[in-house]
Amino acid sequence: MVDFKRISKEYDVIIIGGGINGAGIARDAAERGLSVYLAEKNDFAFGTTFRSTKLIHGGLRYLEHYEIGLVRESLRERERLLNQAPHLVKPIKFVIPIFEDNKYGYGKVKLGLLVYDMLSYDKSLKNHKSYSCDELHNLEPNIRTKNCRGGFVYYDCQVTYPERLCLENILLAKAAGANIYNYTEVIKLIHTKGKIIGIKVRDSLNGEAAEIYGRIVVNASGPWVDKVLNLNHLKSSRKMGGTKGSHILLPKFSKGPRHAIYFPAHQDGRPFFIIPWRDYYWVGTTDIHYKGDFDRVQATPKEIEYLLREVNFVFPQARMTGEDVLYCLAGIRPLPLTNSETEEAEITRSHIIFDHEDEDLDGLLSIIGGKLTTYRNLAEQTVDIIFEKLGLPSPACRTRHAPLWGGGMKNIDRFISYNSKKYCLKYGLTPEQVTYLISIYGSRVKQVLQLIDSEPKLKDRICKNNLDIKAQIVFSLQNELPRTLADIYIRRASIGTSACRGLDCAKEGAKIMGNFLGWRRKRIKQEVKDYERRVEELYGCS
Repeated sequence: MVDFKRISKEYDVIIIGGGINGAGIARDAAERGLSVYLAEKNDFAFGTTFRSTKLIHGGLRYLEHYEIGLVRESLRERERLLNQAPHLVKPIKFVIPIFEDNKYGYGKVKLGLLVYDMLSYDKSLKNHKSYSCDELHNLEPNIRTKNCRGGFVYYDCQVTYPERLCLENILLAKAAGANIYNYTEVIKLIHTKGKIIGIKVRDSLNGEAAEIYGRIVVNASGPWVDKVLNLNHLKSSRKMGGTKGSHILLPKFSKGPRHAIYFPAHQDGRPFFIIPWRDYYWVGTTDIHYKGDFDRVQATPKEIEYLLREVNFVFPQARMTGEDVLYCLAGIRPLPLTNSETEEAEITRSHIIFDHEDEDLDGLLSIIGGKLTTYRNLAEQTVDIIFEKLGLPSPACRTRHAPLWGGGMKNIDRFISYNSKKYCLKYGLTPEQVTYLISIYGSRVKQVLQLIDSEPKLKDRICKNNLDIKAQIVFSLQNELPRTLADIYIRRASIGTSACRGLDCAKEGAKIMGNFLGWRRKRIKQEVKDYERRVEELYGCS
């Protein structure tokens, strides 16, 4: 619960939005000495960040539109994240099959990969490699053989839990002195004499309201940028033209891929991925102009059919149907507004930091666009502009080299090997459990497991279907700013992103949460109902 009476009411910077961009800006600004207030109307990473393809990538396909600068920036930031958060960001091997009717021919893809390797000259990953049709089938025995012309292997990175990447920036911002609040909705921009001087916020869970003042306000609300600008009916032109992207989660099937697969969809040529993720396949994505409610976005049956058709095209023996889909997840890409004739895939993925001074809204910046991969650089650029507008000398940016909250290890494989032996022996956990916990918490796994020292029952699994243990719930409540069970299950631990979505053990989680917070039985039951509703809204299909 937000106690508005105890927080400061004046800040150097107010940030609207707790997705990856808002979190990155808050961290950078706070670490450079600015006083920071961040308001997120849902939970951190609730929107686009959580609903992504879970890739930290250079943007191979952006080369088609000659966005060389964006690709180079993305590749540089990819390498940084590999070093700063090796527990979250890991190399992933991609296979690109080339078929006769492929949108891109063999030569064009080869040229693109050569340029990609050149632009990532300072990378730690391997260069691409060409494969004949026979070699490709040795690599991927179940892949389509009809009209195959060979293929390629190249390397990018996967972020297993993008919500954790966002959270680690949030926690670093808080550690640097920022005031950070989720479930705090901005209901008004305070506007006087041609300047934005603050915001009015309301706690989404209890209805309390307050006015917060700041010298600079950053609108980093992602797809909701225009909605924030329209709160006061301000004279600001429309900035966003977001597109909807949907994914489906499939169980790993026997005739499926051994590696991540990337190819132009045979139906429409847009980029299509089948990515091994935990014990599943993460499949996507669609790219559709969307005019509906951004707070209620869901995949449609038509999108699911489209995705399944592509899976069955490239892996004909898969024979996946709607009954195989474990759940769906849809989000909105916060892309710049373009004319209605622009193809979705052609809209730039470069970000824009828009200064509203010319719209008689001085003191207001809006973040338009941006990629998960380049959030840190976007944040650095934004904070540089903030210092310039404040008329202050800008201290050096610390985020270029400093590790993230759970980072800091030089060799992640050695770190896992050493700690697996230690914690298996000390706490009776399996190597699989320790590896899993490190993939979530990194170097902070020690703090999670230390809770077992005083309460041995916390080493028990929350449910038999997942690796999560009860200590994770208590650790989250103590350190990670959750306010609902969904925050913990879906965006702190990962039990809520598994096949069961945490529904089988919602009662157990709510009970542990209730015992910690002193809830009565009625309140615990309500939390279970709320969790079930939130899961249906998030993973449903309409």
